[in-house]
Amino acid sequence: KASGIALITAFGGFGQVVSPTVIGWAKSVTGSIFLGFTILGVVSVIGAAIVLLGIAPLQAKRTQV
Repeated sequence: KASGIALITAFGGFGQVVSPTVIGWAKSVTGSIFLGFTILGVVSVIGAAIVLLGIAPLQAKRTQV
């Protein structure tokens, strides 16, 4: 259980480093921050979909045991 919390914290820290970099890159390339926020939004939606699709198989696996 503690390793799961550590993994979540690590991904959060990674996001705190990558987000400003992506937005800064997009602003320097396009002159607008819209592309940077769009990229981060798409990545967030993909991550949420992965989590939601992974929860159902885990719950089904627990009920079978």
